[in-house]
Amino acid sequence: MSRPRSALVVGATGSVGQRVLRYLLRGSSYSRIGEYGRYLSDKRELALEGISRTALRRLEQKIIDFETLQDGEWTIEEWDVIYMVLGTSATAAVGSRETFDRINRTFVLKAAHAARRSDGGYQRLVYLSAAGASLHSLAPYLQSRGLTEAGLASIGFDEVLVVRPGQCKHPEAREGITSRQATGSSTGWLRNTIDSLVAPDKIEVSVLAVSVAIAGQLGSDAVRRLIPRGSRLQTRGNEVTVIDNNGASQLGHKAKAARVIADWWC
Repeated sequence: MSRPRSALVVGATGSVGQRVLRYLLRGSSYSRIGEYGRYLSDKRELALEGISRTALRRLEQKIIDFETLQDGEWTIEEWDVIYMVLGTSATAAVGSRETFDRINRTFVLKAAHAARRSDGGYQRLVYLSAAGASLHSLAPYLQSRGLTEAGLASIGFDEVLVVRPGQCKHPEAREGITSRQATGSSTGWLRNTIDSLVAPDKIEVSVLAVSVAIAGQLGSDAVRRLIPRGSRLQTRGNEVTVIDNNGASQLGHKAKAARVIADWWC
């Protein structure tokens, strides 16, 4: 793949997604950056956070109704890299399974189908999954993530990278990946218990966001050269690159220590 020039972030208002978006806006790797989702970032707030006017002019925002989204609906935009960071936290599995699956699997797969290019252009997709995700998991949350991974791999993207982080550590009060979308029906101790069982390893949310952003910029081959924990996985006959919690931590810390890594590696 020649150096990607455009990137789409789907779900950029969650705690990881908003950091991915800001990282991309502060960088110079993409000439066009899209933010599509049910909610959008406030450009005024982005400006107050130090995002330049030049960077904001590269940002294309669009409110999405995932219920009515059609295959190929975003084809005309011809996005080179898609960051799929839409989803709810493991905590939401305690609530409505139907709602959880609709957001974490149905909406994610519909968005991927909508973004798939029809002009033959090379496309890379990065999906934020979860540690322990598996088609065969007995845990509903992890099985749903595994099914989503398999579904994304089967769409036909030229590259699919899956990041499987453990529990996110936040500098502020504890929150899930998109905790505002959680049902709120469980108590604090139950949330912590579930998170510790599903994802015993932890990673700083800022480091995770950087690792997701950099994975999309570098691509599978470069990621596997940088981190030995980047591995290939065959899922339903399609190959994806899986970055586990340790690999994401390594990649994020390396990128934060040398912000220009994507510029000279690609």
